[in-house]
Amino acid sequence: WYNGGMEHVTRHMIYSRFWYKFLYDIGEVPTSEPYAKRTAQGLILGPDGEKMSKSKGNVVDPNEVVDAYGADVLRTYILFMGDYASAAPWSETGVKGAKRFLDRFADVYDMADDTPSSKELESAIHKTIRKVDGDIEEMKFNTAIAAMMGLLNTIYAEKHISREDYRILVRLLCPFAPHLCEELWEKLGGEGLCSLAAWPQFDDAKT
Repeated sequence: WYNGGMEHVTRHMIYSRFWYKFLYDIGEVPTSEPYAKRTAQGLILGPDGEKMSKSKGNVVDPNEVVDAYGADVLRTYILFMGDYASAAPWSETGVKGAKRFLDRFADVYDMADDTPSSKELESAIHKTIRKVDGDIEEMKFNTAIAAMMGLLNTIYAEKHISREDYRILVRLLCPFAPHLCEELWEKLGGEGLCSLAAWPQFDDAKT
């Protein structure tokens, strides 16, 4: 699987494929083609919708975003801002929206206790596990995050979630916001690193 930037993927493919074909011809690799599939991520455009350029003055410095909002917000926003393969313009409003989402997700800690979640919430959780699981496999990161945002609204409406179910959600969000999730995982009594914990499995019977 070859994944690369839209502006470089073709040249990189030609170059790497040339060498791989050579290695195949001399018997050093087992297959005639190096990649089973190719993907390319879309460009992040400037706030004006144009390609970022110093001469245009529309470049966004990611280090400044990290300083202002944290690395998890930057990471979550980039993955949420649009389809993985499509270009999308930078939006300061969108960055702030990602910050609000992560803040609200962290605040769920105060709603979690050892009593079971409601049947309705449990069903919503397992539907979200199935959605996020499938979307990550298909690189639909924006819709995976959207599903977690929707579930968060359900939790706030109920004002309660079990600690065990909250641990499930922390594991779901971890690929997108690892720093926050590692802290929450530790506070929730999770063993080891959240990023190395078993991935949640959905139960069709509970959906």
